[in-house]
Amino acid sequence: MTGAAVVVPALQENAYGDDPLAPRTRVAGEGGALRLTGQKMFVCADGADGFLVSASGRDGPVLCYVGRRAQGCTLSTTQTVEGRKLATLKLADAPADIIPPHASSRNAVDALYNLALVALSCELLGVMEKAKEITLDYLRIRKQFGKLIGSFQALQHQAANIYIRIEATRSLVFQIAANNDAYCIDPAMAIAAKAKASEEALAVTQACIQLHGAIGFTDEHEIGLYLKRAMLLSSLFGNAAAQRRRYVAVANLTA
Repeated sequence: MTGAAVVVPALQENAYGDDPLAPRTRVAGEGGALRLTGQKMFVCADGADGFLVSASGRDGPVLCYVGRRAQGCTLSTTQTVEGRKLATLKLADAPADIIPPHASSRNAVDALYNLALVALSCELLGVMEKAKEITLDYLRIRKQFGKLIGSFQALQHQAANIYIRIEATRSLVFQIAANNDAYCIDPAMAIAAKAKASEEALAVTQACIQLHGAIGFTDEHEIGLYLKRAMLLSSLFGNAAAQRRRYVAVANLTA
């Protein structure tokens, strides 16, 4: 809590974003002698001192803390499309401590997962917003056929579509932030936000590259970095299609 240590979530076990409340990682033991066995993928482990790991226990899913240098804890990193490195965390009877849920949350794993979905949605919103700013600036300075390309109606329509996609995502994210406790976010709303932000961020950043024309496809221009970041963030904890499947499952449970 003081910031002296960096602790990151380790919740995802495959590329598809399966049910977070049914992890294959297992916790065994009693009291202060708990041990974790399993594997987590796509962990943002750079600079991390420890991990919040979801696991299946005797009474259901539990959230555990594991130190980075704990015995039985190993990390292997993979380069991502946008330059960062994500890690695979392997646990072989690694010592762990259970994190109790907050008084207002249903389950510690569920609470952390939903908070992570909202955080990713917020970052995707930021990616879209900055990509839009860069693109609109370009439309105001680039000339073709003796005119600023921002004066062409077809490009104005595209820019308007980008604006609408961003504002619709922003409205959903703000709605969640205004009406939910951080420890008890409505799962359906968190899932909906991640699905919406994942889909729209890819559409917006692709459109921004198209509006830049040929220069947008070069590695030298920064607009491509926003598409790559959107590609990564949209896939973490499950892409738009995976979130829609989870939304249906959650909606059926609450119906």
